[in-house]
Amino acid sequence: MDPITQTFLIEWLQITIVALALGLGVCAIIRRMRPELSWSNSGNVWTGPIHGGDFVIVSGLFLLFYIGLADAGSVPTDADSGTPEISISHIFSSAVTMLFIAGVTVGAIAIRGTNVNEFYGLNRIKAAKVIAYGLLGAAVAYFLGVVVVQWWNQAVVVPTIGVPKEQSMVTFFKESGSTSARLAVIASACIAAPLAEEFIFRGYIYPVLKRFTEPVFAAIITSVVFAIIHNNLTGIPVLALLSLILVFSYERSGSLWLPISIHAAFNSINIMGMLAD
Repeated sequence: MDPITQTFLIEWLQITIVALALGLGVCAIIRRMRPELSWSNSGNVWTGPIHGGDFVIVSGLFLLFYIGLADAGSVPTDADSGTPEISISHIFSSAVTMLFIAGVTVGAIAIRGTNVNEFYGLNRIKAAKVIAYGLLGAAVAYFLGVVVVQWWNQAVVVPTIGVPKEQSMVTFFKESGSTSARLAVIASACIAAPLAEEFIFRGYIYPVLKRFTEPVFAAIITSVVFAIIHNNLTGIPVLALLSLILVFSYERSGSLWLPISIHAAFNSINIMGMLAD
């Protein structure tokens, strides 16, 4: 990651964390003044089992994200292109790390005796609907993203860092002559990432922030952080938009399977686009 992009992302994460702190304070005051308000009980994402310990864990995750951004500049880069070096082992270790973190968040819910299937709504929606709505949601996110990213590149990216370079993972996928390397990218993008990131962000971070603030604010903070931690300046608005759609789908359905399906389908569309190039 180039220093300008790294600085931009770190500053945005700092601003987001400050906004979260202010939002927590404002919401706490409003709750005391208007105890009849019950923001965390609105929608279909259950926040009943969430308590202060979960907010401590989310704070730890945010700190981990911050450290990851701060260390991103030390990642080995290709001498010719200047982009981060990618390998199958790198893809595997990243996927395992994210799945481990997801497992920790699930464990944090399960350890208190909460029924995990009930908390995530895993039995609330039929498979046919998950697939159908997943494809529809991914298509909406993709086409809206195409429009948004064009504006973002012209208004922010080009004035900040110039014409953006292709993502290192995209370059690795396109230029790799190895079937195993391509399969590793596909498995990571279409299976591991949707599962891990949905359990972490929509399944845990969002409900925790919703419990201590209110749904719209929690969705925005969750989505901005989700976009930032992907270390891709060009993709920020698309990823934030995708995250908002994922939160909305979770709140409407009450089942984490739907955002997982949308996320997997969205990444699959992008993979198919890379294969077509």
